[in-house]
Amino acid sequence: MSSQKGVPYDSATPEDLAETVRQIEKTGHTSRDLSTTVMGQDISFPVICSPTGVQAIDPEGEVAVARAAQAAGTAMGLSSFASKPVEEVGQVVDKLLFQSYWVGTRDDILARAERARAAGAKGLIVTLDWVFDSRRDWGSPWIPEKLDVKAVDQGPGPTSERG
Repeated sequence: MSSQKGVPYDSATPEDLAETVRQIEKTGHTSRDLSTTVMGQDISFPVICSPTGVQAIDPEGEVAVARAAQAAGTAMGLSSFASKPVEEVGQVVDKLLFQSYWVGTRDDILARAERARAAGAKGLIVTLDWVFDSRRDWGSPWIPEKLDVKAVDQGPGPTSERG
């Protein structure tokens, strides 16, 4: 921080600092409002807790993060790969966004979105890429060569066999 005269804070005299305060008061801006709206949710500052899967490193996992988001007045994005059920997380935060991967059939994706909405989610974050570079026991989803309207309309397609 520096004074209005450009003097570094640690070198500023009380008069320099008083002048800075007077200049701020002249503008009428004595406090800052960092609140904003994200996906229709009023939040206290422009930061949301990003969806990160499997936060089970802490026994409360995503529930602890949801409590922190609620206390801070911001939203939480909950991953579809969360370690806690969406219903449990939705009980402690009122600004919940649900992140769903493009995995399974359309009905699977819709069922996850409906379950999240029933648990209190106010918005849906759809992840169209795939972040895993290895095949899982349940197979890997079909990934179109080009992501366009036709590929999205076609849906996620069949899962590949374990490789």
